[in-house]
Amino acid sequence: MCAGGTGLAICSAITYVGGTTSLIGGTSLSSPLSMGSWARIESAHGNKLGFAAPLIYQLANGAGGTAVTPTSPYFNDVVTGGNGLYTALPGYDYVTGLGTWDITVVNGKSIHLAAMRRWRAIRNTRVARQQAVSINV
Repeated sequence: MCAGGTGLAICSAITYVGGTTSLIGGTSLSSPLSMGSWARIESAHGNKLGFAAPLIYQLANGAGGTAVTPTSPYFNDVVTGGNGLYTALPGYDYVTGLGTWDITVVNGKSIHLAAMRRWRAIRNTRVARQQAVSINV
């Protein structure tokens, strides 16, 4: 297991805060790494992708499906380990969530999904305006 400072290099990291070393792992390590990765992807696309969660879950759902797929090409499913309360399973689970993401693949697909999301928002706005006009007539 990675949580609890086990010292395993694959799931923990030595950090330096105020000149003092500290071993961290779990969410304290994965969350900043994930959002740091998203910041790099966002910068690579001129800061036009927007909020990360909708795009990440769209990728997890097979870029349009409704359920998280354990064989998504965008994520590496983590199926072993646990946190003392839950066990990692195929697909989404409470221990590893979606698993780890393949940053290169997510980077390549993100701009396409963001463009689709913007197009849908524009289309929905136009449809809403048309409906408003027809109601007011």
